[in-house]
Amino acid sequence: MVSQVTNKGGIFINYFDKLLLIEELSKAVKEGATLYINDQIAEPETIAECCMEEKTVYMPDYVLDESGAIKEIRFDKVTNC
Repeated sequence: MVSQVTNKGGIFINYFDKLLLIEELSKAVKEGATLYINDQIAEPETIAECCMEEKTVYMPDYVLDESGAIKEIRFDKVTNC
């Protein structure tokens, strides 16, 4: 299998990183977390695809509940660096 590599603002995301991201986000969903990208609920595959294909950088923000468990993971475009 050939690895696809893209340069996103100095961050390299390849096919294997995409698969790992999908796996980690899927695990978070199974544990009860809700995923968002740009304030819209999204599936792990959608988020990974955006992080790999778009010409932008996304930063995850982890929202915890009162017990410290991850309640939400919000991916937002980084616009000011």
